[in-house]
Amino acid sequence: MNSASDLRNWWRLTAISILLLAVTGIPPSTYAQPAMLDPVQMVQVTVRDALAEVLNNEELYRNNGDRLQAMVEERIAPYFNFERMTQLAVAQPWRDATPAQRESLTREFRSLLIRTYANVSYDFRSDLPNIRITPRDIREQRALVRVEVDASRGRRGTVIDIRMEKRDQRWQVIDVMVDGVSLIVNYRASFASEIARNGFDGLIETLKAENSRH
Repeated sequence: MNSASDLRNWWRLTAISILLLAVTGIPPSTYAQPAMLDPVQMVQVTVRDALAEVLNNEELYRNNGDRLQAMVEERIAPYFNFERMTQLAVAQPWRDATPAQRESLTREFRSLLIRTYANVSYDFRSDLPNIRITPRDIREQRALVRVEVDASRGRRGTVIDIRMEKRDQRWQVIDVMVDGVSLIVNYRASFASEIARNGFDGLIETLKAENSRH
């Protein structure tokens, strides 16, 4: 998986898997308040909020990608630590990057993931299979929550592991693994290859070009 297009498609699969979660039991008053949620609640809210918003305002978001992305920015992005995700994906070269390069890459990586998440939230707004959410490893500063999605409508069952860290008294997602395949690890290989060929700025330009096509 070496191209930006391949990685975008893999993230689409990841986002589809997350958005197929049928969540229940979280009151609306907890939405958009990440600091109040435990790891399991956070997994539930990030999905329920997006799907409910899109389903209840289907006409508003139809053929309106900018508005859909704005919704994801407001309601979903706070639950993801994009800077930490970018750092983990870049790995060793992150230490040699300037603050400006780090900021630029994080911005482009964030845009790529949010746009794909927004598109998938519309495509799968009413598809709610049976799921099981299990806290696998909850510690003081890090957590792993497993989501098992049953087969539904011709799709095979999927196991999703959501990796989180607690910073500033709130939990945020830093990686998603679908059937054992890590989002971060997949991007790390592609990022390393691009940096080796064209440097850190070349990686930024590659993601910027990918984002500009949409």
